Amino acid sequence: MWHLPGIRTRTGQPPDIPLPTMAVEWLQKLNELACNAEHVLPARKLQSRMVPHVCESTLGVAMGKVKRGLPHFTVHDFRRTARTHLAALGVEPHVAERCLNHKLKGVEGVYNRHDHFEERRRAPEAWGQLLLKLKRQGPHPKKPAPANQQATLPQET
Repeated sequence: MWHLPGIRTRTGQPPDIPLPTMAVEWLQKLNELACNAEHVLPARKLQSRMVPHVCESTLGVAMGKVKRGLPHFTVHDFRRTARTHLAALGVEPHVAERCLNHKLKGVEGVYNRHDHFEERRRAPEAWGQLLLKLKRQGPHPKKPAPANQQATLPQET
């Protein structure tokens, strides 16, 4: 579980974000690699103007160094990709929107105060399985199968 402070969100609300198993495993490995430092992603160089951990611009700078030959994309495109994959997996639109910490619009957003925590827990697990499947297919995967042929969301245990 990742508790994101409200000060770091556009909505100002502090969401509890259920992390998929694979993300937890990656964070545990990063913690080992960081030698149990205060930050899981410490800054490589510490200068007087730098913060002691990876900052918001780090991913964008890193992408600029490795995306040669690829179509233009931004860090925000990762969110679009996640949302698209969640739709392909059959995740209900309101759950997928909540996975991205978007407020529900209209009457739905006014009256439906349920946080869909269990659904938000299962959706990233299914997405993680899809990403692993795509990784196994190699660098140029075939077009994803229609939603009715995709992996199903894990059931409650």
